[in-house]
Amino acid sequence: MTEYADLDRAGTFKAKPVFWTVRKFDSGAVAINMQFEILSQQDGEDWISWAEVSPHAAWGSFFIVKKDGTINSRTVEDLVASIGWDGDPEGVTPDKVPDCVVQITTEADVYKGETRYKVQWINQENYVHQGGGLSADELREINAVYGSRLRAVASAAKGVAPPLAKEPKPLAKEPPPAPPGFENVQPPVDEDDLPF
Repeated sequence: MTEYADLDRAGTFKAKPVFWTVRKFDSGAVAINMQFEILSQQDGEDWISWAEVSPHAAWGSFFIVKKDGTINSRTVEDLVASIGWDGDPEGVTPDKVPDCVVQITTEADVYKGETRYKVQWINQENYVHQGGGLSADELREINAVYGSRLRAVASAAKGVAPPLAKEPKPLAKEPPPAPPGFENVQPPVDEDDLPF
């Protein structure tokens, strides 16, 4: 069995799955944990081979069931598209690791003062990042749920709606009482402050 050093950087890599298993958390969430051997690293539009580097690997947890018991559709779709997973948790065994190359993105994860680089995203081998925009259907769904409220806030911010009332100014504090025996003493008057 190959000995892997832990990946020591964030970035986008081409990698192959070398191990996977299903894990259930106390919260009720279920994830597929996968270990990936690093094959190359993206550098701008180029890919730099790691063939001459000692074997490195990175781990990722892909949550297929959320803690509320609902299916995490986006993650399942990513696993289907990238590794051809058929959605069967019983098929996730060490002797059935997908034989493919994928593209992964790693980010730093700090836990108890120790930094590790974990896989956050998985895509097909030749995936090209499109800037993270949503599809027209996804935008329509967001508009249907939040659109009217978003437009109301935007209108208020532009001054179309009446402005919010200003907070009243605090009342001036009265001066402290004069010490005994000085109740009728008037402060000196500066002639420059007189109105005439």
